[in-house]
Amino acid sequence: MTSPVVAVTTDATPLEVAAVLHRHGFTTVPVIDRNGLLVGLIGEAETARFFVAEARSANTSRAGSAGRLMRTSAEFVRPDTTVADAATTMIDSAERCLPVVSDGRMLGIISWRDVLRNVLAATNHPQRR
Repeated sequence: MTSPVVAVTTDATPLEVAAVLHRHGFTTVPVIDRNGLLVGLIGEAETARFFVAEARSANTSRAGSAGRLMRTSAEFVRPDTTVADAATTMIDSAERCLPVVSDGRMLGIISWRDVLRNVLAATNHPQRR
């Protein structure tokens, strides 16, 4: 699990989302409300679709927000979820990462990299960092 969580707020602009994704090398980032509660996920695809649609239209207002572009049916796991169960959820939902949530608050993110790190550790394979 990666912690602390890097997230964007619902009022983040598409440019701000793109900057966070690029700066951290993420494909997806959680979207939180003003109280810090998880409300969705936004990734490269949603952000790129916004810019493509904007480029195709005469609208150059850059009107948009993470809250309007995000996926609201975001899957998440709890802190006591096993790595195997988290991986199964990621496969079933086609997500590359899942927020780890307790009482509505994000504690971290589990990604495929975390799953692979766990497999390597379980097999005593020498890991490179």
